Order: sequence, then C-alpha cells, then structure tokens
Amino acid sequence: MSFQPEVTIGASKFLDAELTQRLTAWVDALPAFGPTVQRIVALSKEMHCAPRDMVHVIETDPVVMIKVLKVVNSAQYGYGKNITSVNQAVAILGFNTIKNLALGIADAGILPAKNVGGFDAKRYLLHSLTTAAVARLLAAQRPDADSQDYYIAGLLHDFGKVMISQYKPSRFRQAMDTALWEGSALHMNLQSIAGMNHEQICAGLLEHWGFKETLVTAIRLQYAPESASSHLVASLYAANLISKALLPNESAVSTNDLPDCVQRALGGSFSTVFSALGDLQAIVDAAKSDAAI
Repeated sequence: MSFQPEVTIGASKFLDAELTQRLTAWVDALPAFGPTVQRIVALSKEMHCAPRDMVHVIETDPVVMIKVLKVVNSAQYGYGKNITSVNQAVAILGFNTIKNLALGIADAGILPAKNVGGFDAKRYLLHSLTTAAVARLLAAQRPDADSQDYYIAGLLHDFGKVMISQYKPSRFRQAMDTALWEGSALHMNLQSIAGMNHEQICAGLLEHWGFKETLVTAIRLQYAPESASSHLVASLYAANLISKALLPNESAVSTNDLPDCVQRALGGSFSTVFSALGDLQAIVDAAKSDAAI
C-alpha cells in the first residue's frame, strides 16, 4: 500500500489524520544511531554526568532529537508548544527527566548501519551533522537569527528519508538506483516511486508535534526557497549544498547552484558564500567524530 501525503503549499495541514497516526507510530518505533546509543548508555552510568554532555549527544542524532522534543512538546507535560531546544527542555523538565527519556530511546535498539534499501546510516548522519553546523554558521549573518533553529533545520532536513528507507526499503532502493543511473534527484524519485515526499512528511510531523512554524516552513520548502522570503530557508538550501561539497562521495556542486533568491538572502553566489565561511575542516572533523566515521 502506498501512503501519499496530502500536501497543499501554504496550508496549515500537510498530512491527513491517518497518515499522521501511522508516521507517528513509525517514529516511536525507530531505533537510534549506534554511536548515540553507546554514548547515552555510557553517560547514564556516570554518577556525575554533566548535562551539557548528554545535551550534545542528543543534538547529534536526528532520531533522538526528534523523539525527545516530541515528548517534551506533548500534552503530558503541559508546558505549551515550540520547545525546540534541548537546553530549554532541560531547564524546564530537569536533567534527570531528559536523561531518562534519552536512555529509554537508546533501549529501543540500534538503527542498522545499512538495510536492504541501501540506506547508509553513517553517510546520512555525517551529511546531516555537517549541514546543521554550516546552517548554524550562516545564522551568524543575521543578528536576530536563532542559531538553534538553523541547526535543527539542518539536522532534520533529511529525516523523512530515514523513515522511508526503514519502512519502504525496496522502494527506497529503487529510488536510489534510479537517481544513480539517471542522474535524477533522490527526493523526486521518492515521491514518484515510493509515493512519499520526504520533506513534506517531516514538516507535517514537526507541525503536528508543535515545532516552530519557521522551522516547519524551512523543512517543507528546502527545495523551493523561492516560495518563502526567509533567511532560514535560504540558509538551509545553501548549507545542504555546502555540506555535499565538503564531503566525499557527494554530488558535485557548481557556483551556479544557488537560486537568485538565495543569493540575495545570503549576499552572493555559492563560491562567495562558501568562501566567507572560512576553513570548514573543523566542522567536518567534528561531524565525523560524532558519526563515528
């Protein structure tokens, strides 16, 4: 059976109720990445574990991050919505609560490094962490920007691909093979072959769980920055391309890959924006360490 998201650009509801329920159950059952599980278990055994250490681990795993914030924003805590910072969650609920949430997620198991759909967990995590770090650097261009929103947008921008790869692995493999042989975009193939739009799925779930509207919009329009006059959307678009340029085995990026709207928002072409960020090797090295590559 093919699950087709009900999507209307500009509408407040991106997923129908049945699909939202199914996808939420999928997220609840989704294991975390191996390095994260190992670190959470190790930290939980330390009597004097520093909150910042656990926060860092949570913020380097899209699965753990989205599960923790989903629970924090749920009605059971009654603190309202729009908590999109793990530090904020710790301040509101207390470190022990957040640590126990993370440990519970870790107990659910480990996401396979590769599955029958060909999803490469380490490669995905490396790209997500690098994109998140670059997006946070781009946030520094705007004094009113919330760098945490930029980071989370980068970390979660491909989260929908994780879900499709785990629950429709054969279709995911077919979409990847088509992208490889035809030189087409994976996200377009997922829509046509798997019947699932990964960015709309993630955006719809984030909206359902009470994440900020600006963050939801950034995820939803990550391939269509011209549809939003937003520095965050433009930064996510550019950070995604910069991450691919920084990492091996990713698609090549030319200096003409930034649309005019992104160039206006960020102040120049791809090469200009890339150069202005300086030496990014430290970002790549940190991402490799967190992804255990």
